[in-house]
Amino acid sequence: MVELPQGAGDLRVLLGFWHDDQRLPVDAPAPQDGTQRMVGPLIRGAPGVPEIHVRRTASAPRIDGVLDDAAWSAAAPLTLVDSLDGSKPELRTIARLSWDDQALYVAFECEDPDVWGTLRQRDEPLYTQDVVEVFLDADADGRTLQRDRGQPAERALRRLLPGPPPGMDLSWDSGW
Repeated sequence: MVELPQGAGDLRVLLGFWHDDQRLPVDAPAPQDGTQRMVGPLIRGAPGVPEIHVRRTASAPRIDGVLDDAAWSAAAPLTLVDSLDGSKPELRTIARLSWDDQALYVAFECEDPDVWGTLRQRDEPLYTQDVVEVFLDADADGRTLQRDRGQPAERALRRLLPGPPPGMDLSWDSGW
C-alpha cells in the first residue's frame, strides 16, 4: 500500500527492473519512458482541498443575511465540494469569507428547496438537520479544531475539538 499525499493529483507508476547494480533493458520501445523504465498504470489521486485567499475588508459587513454590501461583494466565493471525492454536490453551497482586526466573517449561500430545523436549545446536535459548519485550526497544529455550526432556527453549536471526537470540550464557547 502506498499512501499518496493530500492533493498529489494523478500519478504514473514507472517500473525499473534490476540485476545487481544494473538496470535491465526494456525490449519493446512502446511501454517504456526512454530510460529503460516500464510505464505502468495511472493512479488517480485524491482531489485537492478547495482553497481561496481570504481578503481583508475595509469595513465590516452588515450581519443581516443579505449579501449585498461591499465586504461580501469583495469576498472571493468558494464553491464547496464533497470532501471525500471532490465531486460537485447535488445542491450548491458557496462560502464567502472576509476578515478585519475584529473578526473573521463567514457567509453561506445554500441551495436547498426544503430548509428546515427543529432544534431550539443551545448545543443540541445540529448536525442531524440542515446545518452549515466552519472548522478552524487557529494555531495551525493540525490537531485542535474550533467547530462552529449554524442552522435555520438561528441556534449555534460551538465546540473545541482537541483531536478527533470523542475528545470534545463541551464547555468551550467561541462566542459565535
